[in-house]
Parts: sequence; structure tokens; C-alpha cells
Amino acid sequence: MEGDTIISRKDKQALVTLVERKTGLVLIGRLNQRTASETRDMIIKLLTPFEKMVKSITFDNGTEFNYHHAIEHYLNTTVYFAEPYKSWQRGTNENTNGLIRQFIPKSAAISLVDDEQIKKIQYLLNTRPRKRHKFKSPADFYSKELRRIALHGVI
Repeated sequence: MEGDTIISRKDKQALVTLVERKTGLVLIGRLNQRTASETRDMIIKLLTPFEKMVKSITFDNGTEFNYHHAIEHYLNTTVYFAEPYKSWQRGTNENTNGLIRQFIPKSAAISLVDDEQIKKIQYLLNTRPRKRHKFKSPADFYSKELRRIALHGVI
């Protein structure tokens, strides 16, 4: 799993984005202030349904991820941090954030994007065919992985 935030130039709101590395499945949550505690709570909320499948999370070095120990504890996972100025270490997440920017440009105020629009963006990205999956969507690929895990009992 890779995680990051998308900030707005217009207001203090931000989006936390979490991308599953293998499938490209994206989860998006709104942050009203982008504090470490709010970011921690949103990440835990977004990942709790997937907790048994989250082996590790790689973040950038932003202060909003300062409560990473709580995330590790609650989700029983390991948190890593990319080296400064080496965004390619979280390439899937950086690419996905670029796709999100097609819907919400840097110049747009995130506070003007309602929760239904955020859910729609998440849905559109998760159902968008990807070349890396032979033009299957992340949602299709994720479902295939879940079936494989269910059959073989391996996470």
C-alpha cells in the first residue's frame, strides 16, 4: 500500500489517497485540516476493511503521517517512509494522484468537492481499465486477487 495527501492551494482541506500496489485499487478520504491525528484516523477508517491484507504502507515524509505508530498498531502492519525527494519510491501513488488531479486540479478548492464527487472519482478510477492489467480495471484485478486468496488461503 502507498499513501499520500493531495492538498489544495485554495483552502486547508486535503485528500488522503491510499493505493494498493499490486492492483492499483485506490481509496480516497477527505481531511478537513490535514493534521496528523485526522490523517491517522482517516487512514485507519479507510483500511480497516482491508486490515488483514495490508502488509505494509509507504508514505512520504509529510508531518501529517507523524502518528504512523498508531496506524502500525491498529492495522497490524509496517509503515515505511520514502526517502526525501524520491517520489518514484511511491510511484503507483504519485501516478494515481495525477489521475485524481484530472478531476480536481491544484487550483480547485477541495472544500467545494462534495463527498459524493469524491466517491465518484474513486469509483471511476477503480473501474478504469489499465494497460498494466491487460486492460482490466483495478476493481476487477482486486476481485481476482481476492478469489485467488480465498481458494489458496494465502494472503
